[in-house]
Amino acid sequence: IGHRETYRTSGMKLRVRVHYTNIQPWWSWTGMGDVGYHYEVEVLPAQSVWRSLVLRRKEDMRAWVSADKIEAFAEHDRILIWADGIQIDAQVTGSVGHLDMRSLLILLAST
Repeated sequence: IGHRETYRTSGMKLRVRVHYTNIQPWWSWTGMGDVGYHYEVEVLPAQSVWRSLVLRRKEDMRAWVSADKIEAFAEHDRILIWADGIQIDAQVTGSVGHLDMRSLLILLAST
């Protein structure tokens, strides 16, 4: 009654948006501030998150199956894997400003 699976078992999708900049509102023309980061994390609805793999090389199988289980595998044997888990998508955007003497001179001349 009321049993709930973990996200790792049932699957989950996360979207992480990262925006970076060194431009400050009061010093926007210099761009000489420290780079700052703004993060947004969003949980997306998902029925399940899974991936299927077909492994043919023994080196790849070792991550999924203990070595004693694959000793008897022949050249044409394979392992099929269905893996559930958490999917994380990242979107990174931003800008880094720099000191532009031409813009500074125009700004000073116009004031």
